[in-house]
Amino acid sequence: REFVLPEGAPIDTAQLDLTARGDSYSDFGSEISPRAGVVLRRSSGRLFANIGRSFRAPTFNDLYWAPGGNPDLEAERGTHRAFGAGWNRGRLSVEASRYHTRFTNEIEWAPRPDGLWSPMNVAASRKSGWDGSVSLRQGAWRAAVRASRTAAVDISDTPATNETYGKQ
Repeated sequence: REFVLPEGAPIDTAQLDLTARGDSYSDFGSEISPRAGVVLRRSSGRLFANIGRSFRAPTFNDLYWAPGGNPDLEAERGTHRAFGAGWNRGRLSVEASRYHTRFTNEIEWAPRPDGLWSPMNVAASRKSGWDGSVSLRQGAWRAAVRASRTAAVDISDTPATNETYGKQ
């Protein structure tokens, strides 16, 4: 929902998004994944932020791909948050955002000792990073430069009990 604010307010508009997704699986249970976000606009700039939870059941391929599927996989759950800013003036647009996600039982495909790839649950992990873009429009043409960086780290157990702890 978008709200137009009274004259003299420090922002022109405020937008609030509230959503929820429901999943129900006979073998992985039911889960509600809520999300909330806000966008504040002033003149040619905007600030945005969101927070939410996620749920992902293993796919058929995750469970039964031959060779390599893993029928013992658990469902993946996560908590996400992000914030950023954008600006545009005439033909020029700039945007930057930062995000952070924590997962439990993240489903990751990795090579086994025999060289075949197989999915596994990572008990606890986090992914964080940033995205940025600059674009310029000229008539029907648009040129853009985009950049992003993501760090994915296993934070299961402790360094003493998990050889991949703190590594990407």
